Amino acid sequence: LKHQGISPNTISCYMRSLRTLWRSATSRLELEADNPFKNVFTGNAKTRKRSITIDDIRKLRQLVLPPDSFEALSRDVFLFSFYALGMPFVDVAHLCWSHIADNVIFYYRRKTSQPVKVHLEPCMIDIVNRYGCCSRDLIFPFISHPGESSEEQEYQLALNKYNRALKRIGRKAGIGCVLTSYVVRHTWASVAFSSNVELPVISRALGHTNTDTTLIYIREIDDNRLDEANRMLLENMGL
Repeated sequence: LKHQGISPNTISCYMRSLRTLWRSATSRLELEADNPFKNVFTGNAKTRKRSITIDDIRKLRQLVLPPDSFEALSRDVFLFSFYALGMPFVDVAHLCWSHIADNVIFYYRRKTSQPVKVHLEPCMIDIVNRYGCCSRDLIFPFISHPGESSEEQEYQLALNKYNRALKRIGRKAGIGCVLTSYVVRHTWASVAFSSNVELPVISRALGHTNTDTTLIYIREIDDNRLDEANRMLLENMGL
C-alpha cells in the first residue's frame, strides 16, 4: 500500500478493518498468543492542511475555462460539492434526478449509508441545469452505464481524471494547495467551523457517524483564530 502511494490514514483504515476480521475469526487463546497487528500502524496520522480559503473559492469561480471542457466540468463539480455541504465526489457522481424533490436533495452517503438532506440553492441549481440531462437519471456525466458490471471501473477512471483536472485548475487559478476531491470536504468543514457552526451540525452535514471523524477535517485551525480567541478570553477577564 505504501508503494502505491496510499496515505497513512487510508492504510490505517484498511488495517483496522482487517484486524476486526482477524479478531472475529480467531479464538481468544490465539489473540493473546500472537497478534500480527502488534507493530502495524492503526492510528490517525496528522495530515497536512487540505482546505482552501473563501478567496480561493472565488478564484475558482472567476477562472475562465474552455466551455464544454472536462476542466470546466471538474471546476463546476468542485464548486457544487462545496455548495452542497461538502458532498463527496462518489455521491456527486452517483447523484440522480430521483434524489431531488421540492428543491431539496436527499440521498444516502455511499460510504456510511447516513442520510443527508441539502436544500438546493440558486448557485447549485445553475450547475445542475448546466449538466443535468433528462434523458439520463444521473445528473453529472461521469458514469454512462449505472448498474452494470463496468460501473465501478467507470467511476474509478472518472475519479482519477477528475483529480488530475483539479490539479491543473488549481495551478491555473494560482491556488497554493493541491486541489483534490478531498479538499472540498475539508474546505467546507473548515469554513463552517470558522463561521461558528457547531461541531455536531458540521458532522451531520458531512454524513459522519462520529464527531471524532469531523475533528480530523477541522484539526488545522488558523493560528490567528486561536490568538483572537485567547485575546477575547483575557479581555473578558479584564487582563
